Amino acid sequence: MNYQIIHKALVYLLCLSLTLPSIGFSATPNGYYDNVDTSSPLALRQSLHEIIDDHTRYPYTSSSTDTWDILESADQDPNNSQNVLDIYKNASYSKAGGGNNFYNREHSWPKSYGFPNDGSSNYPYTDAHQLFISDSSYNSSRGNKPYDNCSINCSERPTEFNNGKGGTSTQSNWTEGQFTDGKWETWSGRRGDVARAMFYMAVRYEGGLHSITGVQEPDLRLTDDRALIAASSTGSNESVAYMGLLSVILQWHKDDPVDADERRRNDVVFSYQGNRNPFIDNPDYVTCVFENDCSAIGGGSGDTTPPSAPTGLTGVGGDLSAQLSWNANTESDLAGYHVYRSDNGGASFAKVTGVYLAGPEFTDTNLTPATSYVYQVTAIDIYNNESAPSTTINIITNDAPVVTGGVWVNEIHYDNESTDVGEGIELAGSAGTSISGWQIVLYNGNGGTAYNTIDLNGVFADQQNGFGTLWFDIPSIQNGAPDGIALVDNSGAVVQFLSYEGSFTANDGVASGQTSIDIGVAESSSTPTGFSLQLSGSGVQYSDFSWQAPSINTAGNINNAQSFSGSTDTTPPAIPNGLTATATANEIDLSWQANTESDLAGYNIFLSSDGTNFTQVNTELETTVAYLVMGLNPATNYFLRVSAIDLSGNESTQSEALNVTTLDAPTPVEGELWINEIHYDNASTDVEEFFEIAGPAGFDLQGTQVALYNGSNGTLYNTINLTGVISDLQNGFGTQGFYVRGIQNGSPDGIALISNTGEVVQFLSYEGSFTAVDGPAAGMTSNDIEVSENSSTPAGQSLQLGGSGNKYSDFIWQFPLDATFSAVNNGQSFVSDSDTIAPAAPLNLNAVGGDEQVSLSWNANTESDLAGYRVYQSEDGTSFSLINAELVTSSDYVATGLVADTTYYFYVTAVDSANNESVASETAFGVTDGIEDTTAPSAPVDLVALGGELQVELNWSANLESDLDGYRVYRSDDGGASFRLVQTDLTLTNNFTDTSVAASTSYSYYITAVDLAGNESVASLVVSATTNDAVDSEAPLAPVGLTADNYRRDVSLNWDANSESDLAGYNVYRRDLRSGDLVKINNELLLTTSFDTRLPSWWRTYEYVVTAVDTSGNESTSSESVYVSVFSNGSGGFIGWLIGLFSWIFE
Repeated sequence: MNYQIIHKALVYLLCLSLTLPSIGFSATPNGYYDNVDTSSPLALRQSLHEIIDDHTRYPYTSSSTDTWDILESADQDPNNSQNVLDIYKNASYSKAGGGNNFYNREHSWPKSYGFPNDGSSNYPYTDAHQLFISDSSYNSSRGNKPYDNCSINCSERPTEFNNGKGGTSTQSNWTEGQFTDGKWETWSGRRGDVARAMFYMAVRYEGGLHSITGVQEPDLRLTDDRALIAASSTGSNESVAYMGLLSVILQWHKDDPVDADERRRNDVVFSYQGNRNPFIDNPDYVTCVFENDCSAIGGGSGDTTPPSAPTGLTGVGGDLSAQLSWNANTESDLAGYHVYRSDNGGASFAKVTGVYLAGPEFTDTNLTPATSYVYQVTAIDIYNNESAPSTTINIITNDAPVVTGGVWVNEIHYDNESTDVGEGIELAGSAGTSISGWQIVLYNGNGGTAYNTIDLNGVFADQQNGFGTLWFDIPSIQNGAPDGIALVDNSGAVVQFLSYEGSFTANDGVASGQTSIDIGVAESSSTPTGFSLQLSGSGVQYSDFSWQAPSINTAGNINNAQSFSGSTDTTPPAIPNGLTATATANEIDLSWQANTESDLAGYNIFLSSDGTNFTQVNTELETTVAYLVMGLNPATNYFLRVSAIDLSGNESTQSEALNVTTLDAPTPVEGELWINEIHYDNASTDVEEFFEIAGPAGFDLQGTQVALYNGSNGTLYNTINLTGVISDLQNGFGTQGFYVRGIQNGSPDGIALISNTGEVVQFLSYEGSFTAVDGPAAGMTSNDIEVSENSSTPAGQSLQLGGSGNKYSDFIWQFPLDATFSAVNNGQSFVSDSDTIAPAAPLNLNAVGGDEQVSLSWNANTESDLAGYRVYQSEDGTSFSLINAELVTSSDYVATGLVADTTYYFYVTAVDSANNESVASETAFGVTDGIEDTTAPSAPVDLVALGGELQVELNWSANLESDLDGYRVYRSDDGGASFRLVQTDLTLTNNFTDTSVAASTSYSYYITAVDLAGNESVASLVVSATTNDAVDSEAPLAPVGLTADNYRRDVSLNWDANSESDLAGYNVYRRDLRSGDLVKINNELLLTTSFDTRLPSWWRTYEYVVTAVDTSGNESTSSESVYVSVFSNGSGGFIGWLIGLFSWIFE
């Protein structure tokens, strides 16, 4: 199944509505991971890459749908749809629709590591799976620091309490350092989110050429090597880039598992980009891909030995290509090969194979003529161990082909649904051509007059074979019927005069008197946003191409299905490989690996029943990498092959044949289908609108349709073709949901279900009835379901059928409830007419007696059609009576109104939706409590209180009651005016120490006694105590600014005054550097900040420090040291001084 095609269709449906809310799926789409191979780490990595590769790219910032739109939906506050919730601070901010002073966009994989320069071919830069709404200051603080745990010298970045988490000191971000040497520790509530974003990036971006743009994608890798990460930050887009730390985010992934909010975010991004983060859908894949252990998902583990380096590498250059081959490796666990190319003489290499090659040959295309390239090859095994590179080989491509052309209009966008956005015109031309001085003149076809002139500038880059494109944003291009474009060169000559939606003659301006040439295609008010009109085909000048109907725009890039070729291309594409298939009785769903040629046009598919004679089965080129072969015979062996065709018509050799056997013919499933659930309106912007079909399990919906009707005029406004097979959710029945954006909001509107024979099975409406005037239900009057939604219905609810049965008439419509997309509705059960099988007897019945009651509990039954339980009671263990009038729907029950101190016996049965009752469970008994004890203990006596340092010690005489449970201590902080309980737990001894007190404070206390029945005594006598004065144990700060001046042996010390209010004075300490410790030299505390002393000896160096002392005797640490030396006693002259100096040096 091709999910890129499905996604394009989804995006088209989404764009039919007037707004762009977030769209989510409640579960991973059926079949999305069908082609995953979990046999080994490499197989899983490669198969996941092929599933999530080539997503739809949205611009980073644009007047059309951009990453702001996606993120404000993906990161919406779950508790406030008008707000977003940021990734790091966990703050909730009002949606601003773009940049603001509070939040911006965080590249969790910093763009500086591999892709700093945005552009329409830079997919990781705008990939919303790794972008998050972030508080602006926190984003700045994170910068491009790798993810790492921070333990020392860390700065806290606290979180706020929102969405039930954050706001505590244990839920903060922590950071340290700068850039690559720094660390950013994401808070515990979102660290798993960023870890799984990193895993996604490393698998989504594997290098090689993008299959749509033909541009080299980066090979993003995770590592613990900070040197590799630092080398990735070059200021330019890199072919290989690193991020980490891998070991840290692996642990974060385990510490912070996937939650519902992260799954919803995955759904939203998927609704735009068309690809999912597989590590959110399947967290166990992380261990396989990044820890080399696939044992938990059915694969192998443990191999860390890489294959040998490939040998015998040879190659030859061609026209814009290089063909390589080498000797095949012989390892039994070999998966394939990767090819690396150097464009700088071997100084650095980039991987050019996005997925590994199965065989020892490769053709590298889209190269520059007459250019030298260096290649090397590695081998890779199924555990993702990669060999050392082979020896290198140098290949030179052929000389450049002859290029002709000029400049022409290549792409136009002027109209789309809702407000026109992204309007503009693209030119194409020979690489190196400057269009400085050229102009585009826009014409109104109604009067033939010019209404806008755009001055052009720029030079065409070489995007392919000597040609390139330039896009110009031009708002307010008129919407035709008809209108035109004149392209004028720098001499003032009109190069082209084109029009859309008809032709006309210009009456003024540069094209005056000329008649426009209608391009023959047009846009309209229903053209999806992001589409354009484009030239396609292969050639070197305007006449080589033809205009096509609107498709996804390629502004500034080579158009869809367009190829610039400077000479006759005779080189066929590579042979397709990687064929896989799944079969039903009459169909084979075939898929294969995408070819990487930039001029690829498509594929042909061939079928054979004998493996020898093959017939082409596709009538048009298949442009995807999947094809559904239909109309086959059941239980029959078939062979399939695929060939690739380029834009010049060159066809590859057919692939190796894939042998597939169709399944046995199934027994046709018959029965009634019905509309089971609808959602069309909710508070704020409508989201996740859908309908659901129910019916017999196994019913194939192929050919069935749903028609949506506007009740105001009875006209059809949308038809949805249904696919899929209904699953068995309960007793042979199930449901299948379908998301459809833009279901109209009633007063009234309707929905019709049409069978695969064209019969209208149901025609329902909401908010009234009406008669259809067209479409399959024309002339029919709808049946009002008599429940509805409105603008205050909470998002996430729907209208559902409830009740028990197996056809539409068995159920009734219910008012809005929590949606159950593709599941059995709330309050609904499917029942088979032939169900006579009773549930199993409930297990592990337990009975606990209480006050005139017995509490029962048991293990819940697991039957899908379980309706509830019946409870039976007896006083003699023999004669039992049913005691619940209605079925118990939980696995517990309380029997009340019983006699005290009495034994009761119970058993339980299970009942299903067909009223089949199980045999009885085992019997359990419970004894009700005796007569209630209401006598309280005596009040405690002899209470004594003794105050101490930050505590009060209480003692009293022990109570003598046999059922005593403990004591409660009450304290008054206001002289006995009011008392409160000191601690909630009972004190079990007859003493208690209260440590929750302040110094120098008087407190009053009394005690009560509590028995096992919870009876509490009256209070003891009140006693009081006063705590001791507070003890000062905090030392002053060390003095600063210490200096020393000396004349010979006389020394004067000075320092800055301390500012403490309780400072008592200072001490001075001295040490002879030759020997000894610091010794205090003042007899009494110094009250000033200076001290004069005398050096004890000549020929010595002395160290001095000062400390501060407060009035409690706390002494500070020492100040910084100063050193004083004296080298002469005045005798000996210069010689004596010199001797003293050397003496000091060699101390």
